[in-house]
Amino acid sequence: MNDAAEWIALCYSVPASPSKARVFVWRRLRALGAVTLRPGLAALPNTPRGVREFTSLAGRITELGGESLLLTMDLVDAGEGERLRERFAAEDRRAWQKALDQAAPLLEALRTAPPAERAQLERDLGRRLGRLRGENPLLGQLGELEQTAGSLFEVLRSLPGEFSAMLRGTEPTGRQREPKDHHDNNSGGHR
Repeated sequence: MNDAAEWIALCYSVPASPSKARVFVWRRLRALGAVTLRPGLAALPNTPRGVREFTSLAGRITELGGESLLLTMDLVDAGEGERLRERFAAEDRRAWQKALDQAAPLLEALRTAPPAERAQLERDLGRRLGRLRGENPLLGQLGELEQTAGSLFEVLRSLPGEFSAMLRGTEPTGRQREPKDHHDNNSGGHR
């Protein structure tokens, strides 16, 4: 394979029946973050991981009674290449957002955990972010999201108790804070 090519493409056909074969291929392409260029044609950046994943999927397609062909490719039109890179970046942003949403309960647990449990929770969150980084070939282009996710540890560690409680809507003792009445108490006005 030409390592200079920017993309690896999987051209495939899967028998219409049973439908579970088509569903399997669709789910696997989605899990890999592959972009579907046309029905039966998907692409990934030409990385060792992309080649390995598409080679494995091509073998599985053959086992399912289908046909596949792996190609390396570059796009002649620079604008098309940029649009394809943008599609991958959008998929990576979607995956990052999903991971951050899934990490929210872990972050809450980290914020409220006793110090003895924090190290394990930090390792768990770090592993999740590491898996996501490994699953998304163009993640390097998403430095802002990665930096934001990485900074959450520092923010959580550095929040003073009162400021942290303010963000949670509780008193530093953990009691729920009473809502403030924004009306002048001397005016006698009520809502």
